[in-house]
Amino acid sequence: MVSSVSFLLGSHLTLLFSCNTTDFTWATGEEAYRTTVLRMERGLKQEQNSGEEKRQDGVFPVGRKHVIVYGVPRTATTLLFNMVAVSNFLYFMHSKPQIIPHIESKYVKSEIDFESLIHQPADGPIRICKTHLRLDKFARDDFVVFSTAMDKTDAAAIKASLEEQGHDVAYVQDMETLKKEGIPRIAHDFALGYGLPNEDEKKLVDFFSLWEILRQCCGQQMSRKWRNDLTPEIYRRPTRSGFVEKDHPFCADYRIDEIENAFRETELYSLLEDYPNMRLFNKPSTRDKELNGTYCSSYNERVKTENLNFFGQPQFNENIRLGDWTEEEHILFLEGMKIFGTDRYKKIAEMVKTRTQMQIYWHMKEYLNNITIRHVEE
Repeated sequence: MVSSVSFLLGSHLTLLFSCNTTDFTWATGEEAYRTTVLRMERGLKQEQNSGEEKRQDGVFPVGRKHVIVYGVPRTATTLLFNMVAVSNFLYFMHSKPQIIPHIESKYVKSEIDFESLIHQPADGPIRICKTHLRLDKFARDDFVVFSTAMDKTDAAAIKASLEEQGHDVAYVQDMETLKKEGIPRIAHDFALGYGLPNEDEKKLVDFFSLWEILRQCCGQQMSRKWRNDLTPEIYRRPTRSGFVEKDHPFCADYRIDEIENAFRETELYSLLEDYPNMRLFNKPSTRDKELNGTYCSSYNERVKTENLNFFGQPQFNENIRLGDWTEEEHILFLEGMKIFGTDRYKKIAEMVKTRTQMQIYWHMKEYLNNITIRHVEE
C-alpha cells in the first residue's frame, strides 16, 4: 500500500499526496473531496460574477497580492522565501512579464521596517518580504502569508493561529516533510500552487537542488556545522556530545566549484540574471557576492585561514594563549565548570577569556580523566 503525507495548502485546503506519485486528492475522504470541490466552484463563480481575478491556473492568490514569508530561524525560511520569489517570477514570465522589473524583495528585520511596510500604499509594485518577526500586529488584506514550521503538527497550529489573526495563508512548509521528500516535493507544491507547467517544475528542481547545497556549504550564511568543520581547530566549537572530526553530514564530500558552476548553468539562473532585481536569488544568501565559478571555494578557504564569522569578519583573538595553562586560568576554568557544568564550553571560555571553546574542551577532558584515574587508584 502506498503511504501518504499531508501538508497545508491554501486558507481552507489540505492536499494529500502519495509519496511516489504526482496524483492528489483534495482533503481526505470522498465527502470532504466533494465539499471542497463545490466550495472551489462556488468561489470561482463568485469571482467571475464580481469581475475579480480568477484562480483558474493555480490555488495560490498570485498576481493580485503582495507576499510575506514568515518563520522562526532555522526552519528553512530562506528556502521558502526564495521558492516563493522565483515561482512568482516564473508565473509573471508567462502572464505579465512587464511586472517583473518592478518586483521588490525585502528582508523585514526590525519593528521599524514592519511599520514602514504596514503604511505603504496598496498599489504599486508587487512586494515579496521575509521576516522572523511575529505577524500578530501585521494586518493587511492585500498580503498573502507563506510560513514555515518544524513538523506537520506545528504547521497545523501555525496555520490556525495565522488565520485567527486574519491572515490569508497560502502555504505552510514543514521541516518534517521537507527532510523526508526534499526539493522535488516543494517544487511540485509550488508548480501546482502557481499553475506552472511541468517544464517550470523541472527548472525549480534543477535550480534549488543545487542552491540548497550552496546554501549549506558556501558563503556567509553556510551551515554552522560546516563552518565549524572549516574553522581552525583551536577555534572550533565542540558539540554537546564532544569533539567530532566531521560535523556536517555531506559538505566535505562535494567539489564545491563544480556545484557552483552547475548552478550557474541552470536555465533558471540565466533567466534570473536578465533582471537586476532578481539576481539576489542567484546567490547562497543576500550577504554574498556574485558567483563567478570559484567564489565558494575561495570563501571557504578564507574561513579556514581567517576564521570568518557569520558576518564575514575575521575572528582571531590576540588574547588567546597557547601552551600550558596558568594557575589563574585553571582556577577560572574550575569556577566556570562549577557554575555552568561540564558541557558549556562557550560559557566557560567567556569566563576564562584567554582560551577558546576547543581548548576548554580538551582541558575539560584531561581534567575529568585525571579525576577518574585518581578515583580508580584510590
